[in-house]
Amino acid sequence: AAAIVQKETNAVVITHTSLGTLIKEQIDFFVSKNINMRKVIISHVALSNDLDAIRYALDKGANVAFDTIGKVKYLPEETRISFIKTLVNEGYTKQLLMSMDITRKSHLKKNGGVGYAYVLDVFIPLLLKNGVKEEDIKEFREKIYPYWKGKSLEDAIKGTYGIEINEISKVVKINQKDHAQGHICPDSKLWLELGDRKSTRL
Repeated sequence: AAAIVQKETNAVVITHTSLGTLIKEQIDFFVSKNINMRKVIISHVALSNDLDAIRYALDKGANVAFDTIGKVKYLPEETRISFIKTLVNEGYTKQLLMSMDITRKSHLKKNGGVGYAYVLDVFIPLLLKNGVKEEDIKEFREKIYPYWKGKSLEDAIKGTYGIEINEISKVVKINQKDHAQGHICPDSKLWLELGDRKSTRL
């Protein structure tokens, strides 16, 4: 379904990988559907701890998100830094994204977590300290982020349906702003079997 929508709207597709698994399989699927790989973002890639799998996605034209920054229980920050530095040096800077995966109240700084500012206040300085160049950080801030702004599926839907979407969003979540992105998925097989009229059973 995501491949069909992407081809029709040219919207960005962001996928979820559980602990970085199935990166290659997702890439191969999208390539087989002949969608615009420049509009594909594979998330949680660092947790695979597999630089070759990440390179595979990049070489196929996709973008990858280092979006669990600060979650050192899953992966040491040194590994993320090493991966990003290596990929930047290999020329993949424009295909890399960085963010966090704050999904619980305990992740907030006021509750003892790293907080939302961690990437800018801690992680970026660590990248610079470990040899990533200031010009590459500038690329992230001034070119990569502005490029992606306004290109999400939510933005594409709003652009197509305008104010109508405000009514639809009262009963359907267009974007999970109160939950972790990509972490809540319907039982798609059951959903398709039951159809819209019985969807309240899910």
